[in-house]
Amino acid sequence: MMLFQNYHMSSPTSMMHIRWVQRLGLIPISITIAMILANRTGVGPGLWTALGLGVGLQLILWGCSRLYTTHEKRTLLGDALVRIHDLWFPSLVFFIKYAFIAIALTVLWLTINELGFPASTWHYALFVLILIFLPIGQVLREVAGADPEPRIEAWDNACRCLNTVLITIVAANLTCNLIVAQSSPYGTETDALVLMIWVLAILIMISSMIVYLGRIVRRKRPSPRWKQRQPNSISATKF
Repeated sequence: MMLFQNYHMSSPTSMMHIRWVQRLGLIPISITIAMILANRTGVGPGLWTALGLGVGLQLILWGCSRLYTTHEKRTLLGDALVRIHDLWFPSLVFFIKYAFIAIALTVLWLTINELGFPASTWHYALFVLILIFLPIGQVLREVAGADPEPRIEAWDNACRCLNTVLITIVAANLTCNLIVAQSSPYGTETDALVLMIWVLAILIMISSMIVYLGRIVRRKRPSPRWKQRQPNSISATKF
């Protein structure tokens, strides 16, 4: 089974997808540089690590894609890697793509926490779960292929629904904690705003679950099959 076929160099659209991943990698690099320039109290090792990871992954992706397309003389190791290119390169591109996403989200998460958003251990656990479940959906879609089995498609939809629920819970909880921390302890306006945020979050989660259940029902519902007349049969109502 060949996974991530869009990233195979034999695919006519492979370079388009690789360039898209390279452009995606500019996002964590730009965010990290902006945070470094905006930091006036001294840059910690976390931002430099994120910047080094972003630049390093960009260079690895550029070098590995160049290894296949270059016409220059390669070493013995380079020739061996090119011969088995389809065995390792698509998985590498997939890993680098989600590594870029994880770096960008982590830098934003830590920066927002440093700006005063009160985040507890529970919030960090939810954030780690979001990072874990983000790539699982694409892996399931790649395993399923063009005609996915109902079981795999159900797991894919469940991962999407779970991601939506986790992101909604984290965003609503952090926003409410920030509002409560910066307002009077017994303000009615604050209570109404917090209630409105949670009502909106619950509606988003319910809508996501309804969409998930609707896809499962549509998948299990048998498609209508029209009766086809036999070529030698004569309809009784024809004459």
